[in-house]
Amino acid sequence: HVKYVHPCYVLKDEVSFYCLTKSEAWFVEALEGVEVWKSCFSPFHKIAQLEHAVNVIRMPLQSLYRLTNEMDDIEAKIVFIEFMARSGSTFLQMFEETEECVTYSEPHYFNHYGRPEFSDEDCRLEAVMKMYCKPRKLPTTAFVFKSILIGKTLSPAVHRLFPQANAIRSIHPTIFWRMHKLIMNDMAFPYTENELDIAKKSDWSQGIIMYYYLLKVHAFYLQLQNRNDHPKTPSVKYEHLIKDPNKCLTAVFKHCDLSLALVPKANDVE
Repeated sequence: HVKYVHPCYVLKDEVSFYCLTKSEAWFVEALEGVEVWKSCFSPFHKIAQLEHAVNVIRMPLQSLYRLTNEMDDIEAKIVFIEFMARSGSTFLQMFEETEECVTYSEPHYFNHYGRPEFSDEDCRLEAVMKMYCKPRKLPTTAFVFKSILIGKTLSPAVHRLFPQANAIRSIHPTIFWRMHKLIMNDMAFPYTENELDIAKKSDWSQGIIMYYYLLKVHAFYLQLQNRNDHPKTPSVKYEHLIKDPNKCLTAVFKHCDLSLALVPKANDVE
């Protein structure tokens, strides 16, 4: 990039941040007018990047840090959806439907956040967030991120660096509330007969067992963290969202300090 592309080039709407290595930042450029975060290109951000890439830009980390240090602070709201599999995409589409929220469905960087070899993680995270939340041609009220088990390590760091960030936890069926109770009562990882019986009653037993394992891991990390100074993350059950979306969205938008005038638009998702 030093020879061919000025660092500011990555601020184009069509250029999206992909990942960091130990020494470089990688970006993907799509065709003019294509913003790969939009769900019409793919339900997952990484897949949309791979399918619509026309160029890859590699930038030394020093150049990335210089660029982001010169950028203004993020003024838009930042919202994280902490979710279990098959429970966050509907929420994300509702935010996107407002036409004022940029949404990221499982961006690649967050899936690998917190790796021990990166001692400068806060510095990297701050630069990455500025890239995700960079200024756009169209006015943007909020940037909304969905990443699996984000509350495990990422949410406290984001709140520390960006106080305007909010988090919501999305949980799919009623069965997860029962499982969560079991998890908190017994942190042993092997499944009990009672837990396996719950899974067998589901029409998707293999997935339920997988969710159960992830919930245990999630609860384990939450117990390790000192989150006394971290605000409680409200939970929204998918069943309630579908049953009364207006009520749920109103509560969610209030929590995120977003205009309630956006609720009718968000409620238009088919």
